[in-house]
Amino acid sequence: TFEMLARLADQRCFDGWNARWVRAADAIYIALWFISIAAFCWNRAESDADAGSLQSFFQVFSFMLFSGAILSLAFGIVCVCRSLLSMIDKFCCDVVDGMPVSEVAELWNVTQAVLRKASSSIEQCMLALGIAVACVVPLVLVDIVLDPNGTSGPLAPSIVALGVVHMAMTAAMITDKCLRVPALVNAVSFGPGTDLQRQQVVDYVVSSSAGFYIFSTRLTTVTILKFAYGWSVVAVGIVTKVVAV
Repeated sequence: TFEMLARLADQRCFDGWNARWVRAADAIYIALWFISIAAFCWNRAESDADAGSLQSFFQVFSFMLFSGAILSLAFGIVCVCRSLLSMIDKFCCDVVDGMPVSEVAELWNVTQAVLRKASSSIEQCMLALGIAVACVVPLVLVDIVLDPNGTSGPLAPSIVALGVVHMAMTAAMITDKCLRVPALVNAVSFGPGTDLQRQQVVDYVVSSSAGFYIFSTRLTTVTILKFAYGWSVVAVGIVTKVVAV
């Protein structure tokens, strides 16, 4: 996937669009990792009288490995998604800058094909990270209910989950941006006598249903919000059952 996006970036000259953002995102994800480790160490110091033991060291080391792996995977997926977003932006800029209407459909065909290929390459990893975060939510809620004074306990996994949520929202932005492309193309004037061709291009863009897909399901911001709402209700029900027991 990375090699395919790199070749496409060289052909369409949008390889420098994301350089500054990637550096900023790299710093943000590294900061999230260090903050989560600090929160975990703080929790171990509060809850374990023998915080300097070998067992505590291995617990901290294991958390460092697992949280680093999760955030690294999330960061890699975010970089792919940002490249796809830049590709859609480049397509829109080319259309506005005076691309002939006869080339718009062909370029969009390449764009939406790359979107499908990239999403199919990382969908399994995204699903695994999403399931991991979904399982963490009820555990964090149970920890908060059973130990309301221990604020540092749920903090570390919540910080790691924040990076995964950002990854999912970035992927959903791809579909949200694709949904606005037909309106942009319809608003551009390609010259006299091109209204019929423009309408055909708009219909083609709409019917292509381009976006980010996870196992043939198009991911949107609305989908994520609905899932978050539904899973929150389920998590509260799980916590209620656990506390009642």
